[in-house]
Amino acid sequence: PPPLDRVLPEGRPVNVAFNIFKGLWREGSPLRNMAAYSLSMLLERLVLVFSDKITALTGFSGFFPNKPRSFHRAASNHARLCFLFQGLVVFFFGWKPLLFLYLAECAWALPIHPSCAMFVTNHGSFEHPPKGSLEPGPLGGG
Repeated sequence: PPPLDRVLPEGRPVNVAFNIFKGLWREGSPLRNMAAYSLSMLLERLVLVFSDKITALTGFSGFFPNKPRSFHRAASNHARLCFLFQGLVVFFFGWKPLLFLYLAECAWALPIHPSCAMFVTNHGSFEHPPKGSLEPGPLGGG
Protein backbone atom coordinates (compact mmCIF):
# COMPACT_ATOMS: atom_id res chain seq x y z
CA PRO A 1 0.00 0.00 0.00
CA PRO A 2 1.10 3.61 -0.44
CA PRO A 3 2.51 5.26 2.68
CA LEU A 4 -0.49 7.37 3.60
CA ASP A 5 1.43 9.82 5.76
CA ARG A 6 4.17 10.81 3.29
CA VAL A 7 4.46 14.58 2.98
CA LEU A 8 7.32 17.00 2.44
CA PRO A 9 8.71 18.79 5.52
CA GLU A 10 6.58 21.86 4.76
CA GLY A 11 3.46 19.67 4.84
CA ARG A 12 3.02 19.79 1.06
CA PRO A 13 2.08 16.61 -0.82
CA VAL A 14 4.84 14.62 -2.51
CA ASN A 15 3.54 14.53 -6.10
CA VAL A 16 0.52 14.27 -8.35
CA ALA A 17 0.60 10.50 -8.82
CA PHE A 18 1.09 9.85 -5.12
CA ASN A 19 -1.90 11.96 -4.12
CA ILE A 20 -4.22 10.34 -6.66
CA PHE A 21 -3.01 6.86 -5.76
CA LYS A 22 -3.33 7.59 -2.04
CA GLY A 23 -6.94 8.73 -2.47
CA LEU A 24 -8.02 5.74 -4.56
CA TRP A 25 -6.14 2.94 -2.76
CA ARG A 26 -8.30 0.30 -1.04
CA GLU A 27 -6.80 -2.51 1.02
CA GLY A 28 -7.69 -5.92 -0.42
CA SER A 29 -8.74 -4.59 -3.85
CA PRO A 30 -5.91 -5.50 -6.23
CA LEU A 31 -7.76 -4.71 -9.48
CA ARG A 32 -8.94 -1.35 -8.16
CA ASN A 33 -5.44 -0.58 -6.91
CA MET A 34 -3.94 -1.54 -10.27
CA ALA A 35 -6.40 0.80 -12.00
CA ALA A 36 -5.68 3.55 -9.44
CA TYR A 37 -1.95 3.20 -9.99
CA SER A 38 -2.41 3.29 -13.77
CA LEU A 39 -4.62 6.38 -13.60
CA SER A 40 -2.18 8.14 -11.28
CA MET A 41 0.75 7.46 -13.63
CA LEU A 42 -1.19 8.65 -16.70
CA LEU A 43 -2.27 11.85 -14.96
CA GLU A 44 1.20 12.54 -13.57
CA ARG A 45 2.70 12.25 -17.06
CA LEU A 46 -0.04 14.50 -18.40
CA VAL A 47 0.88 17.11 -15.80
CA LEU A 48 4.48 16.87 -17.01
CA VAL A 49 3.35 17.40 -20.60
CA PHE A 50 1.90 20.78 -19.60
CA SER A 51 4.29 21.82 -16.82
CA ASP A 52 7.23 22.28 -19.18
CA LYS A 53 5.09 24.68 -21.22
CA ILE A 54 4.42 26.69 -18.07
CA THR A 55 8.15 26.67 -17.28
CA ALA A 56 8.89 27.84 -20.83
CA LEU A 57 6.41 30.72 -20.55
CA THR A 58 7.08 31.83 -16.96
CA GLY A 59 10.80 31.12 -16.63
CA PHE A 60 10.20 29.24 -13.37
CA SER A 61 9.77 25.56 -12.55
CA GLY A 62 7.22 25.08 -9.78
CA PHE A 63 8.55 21.58 -9.14
CA PHE A 64 11.79 23.07 -7.80
CA PRO A 65 10.88 26.30 -6.04
CA ASN A 66 14.01 26.44 -3.87
CA LYS A 67 16.57 26.02 -6.67
CA PRO A 68 18.81 28.97 -7.60
CA ARG A 69 17.99 31.36 -10.41
CA SER A 70 20.64 29.73 -12.63
CA PHE A 71 18.75 26.43 -12.40
CA HIS A 72 15.47 28.05 -13.43
CA ARG A 73 17.19 29.86 -16.29
CA ALA A 74 18.64 26.58 -17.61
CA ALA A 75 15.35 24.70 -17.08
CA SER A 76 13.42 27.46 -18.86
CA ASN A 77 15.78 27.46 -21.82
CA HIS A 78 15.49 23.68 -22.07
CA ALA A 79 11.70 23.89 -21.83
CA ARG A 80 11.59 26.55 -24.54
CA LEU A 81 13.67 24.42 -26.91
CA CYS A 82 11.41 21.44 -26.23
CA PHE A 83 8.33 23.59 -26.79
CA LEU A 84 9.76 24.78 -30.11
CA PHE A 85 10.64 21.23 -31.18
CA GLN A 86 7.21 19.91 -30.19
CA GLY A 87 5.58 22.77 -32.07
CA LEU A 88 7.58 21.88 -35.18
CA VAL A 89 6.58 18.22 -34.85
CA VAL A 90 2.90 19.19 -34.64
CA PHE A 91 3.28 21.63 -37.54
CA PHE A 92 4.95 19.13 -39.87
CA PHE A 93 3.48 15.81 -38.71
CA GLY A 94 0.36 16.56 -36.69
CA TRP A 95 -0.44 15.79 -33.05
CA LYS A 96 -0.36 11.98 -33.31
CA PRO A 97 3.44 11.62 -32.90
CA LEU A 98 3.28 13.48 -29.58
CA LEU A 99 0.37 11.31 -28.46
CA PHE A 100 2.41 8.23 -29.37
CA LEU A 101 5.37 9.50 -27.31
CA TYR A 102 3.08 10.19 -24.34
CA LEU A 103 1.58 6.70 -24.50
CA ALA A 104 4.98 5.06 -25.00
CA GLU A 105 6.36 6.92 -21.99
CA CYS A 106 3.42 5.80 -19.86
CA ALA A 107 2.95 2.22 -21.06
CA TRP A 108 6.19 0.73 -19.74
CA ALA A 109 5.35 1.81 -16.19
CA LEU A 110 1.79 0.40 -16.21
CA PRO A 111 0.86 -3.09 -14.95
CA ILE A 112 -0.09 -4.16 -18.50
CA HIS A 113 3.56 -4.00 -19.60
CA PRO A 114 6.22 -6.58 -18.61
CA SER A 115 8.72 -3.80 -17.85
CA CYS A 116 6.51 -2.58 -15.02
CA ALA A 117 8.18 -5.06 -12.66
CA MET A 118 11.54 -3.42 -13.35
CA PHE A 119 10.05 0.03 -12.79
CA VAL A 120 8.54 -0.97 -9.45
CA THR A 121 11.56 -2.91 -8.16
CA ASN A 122 14.00 -0.12 -9.11
CA HIS A 123 11.92 2.50 -7.32
CA GLY A 124 11.27 0.51 -4.16
CA SER A 125 9.05 1.70 -1.35
CA PHE A 126 9.44 3.11 2.15
CA GLU A 127 9.46 -0.36 3.67
CA HIS A 128 11.68 -1.85 0.95
CA PRO A 129 14.16 0.66 -0.50
CA PRO A 130 15.58 -0.10 -3.96
CA LYS A 131 18.21 -2.82 -4.16
CA GLY A 132 19.43 -2.66 -7.72
CA SER A 133 20.51 -0.35 -10.49
CA LEU A 134 19.53 2.84 -8.67
CA GLU A 135 21.54 2.04 -5.56
CA PRO A 136 25.31 2.37 -5.50
CA GLY A 137 27.37 -0.64 -4.58
CA PRO A 138 26.96 -4.31 -5.45
CA LEU A 139 23.70 -5.50 -6.96
CA GLY A 140 21.20 -6.71 -4.41
CA GLY A 141 22.39 -4.14 -1.88
CA GLY A 142 24.71 -6.64 -0.26
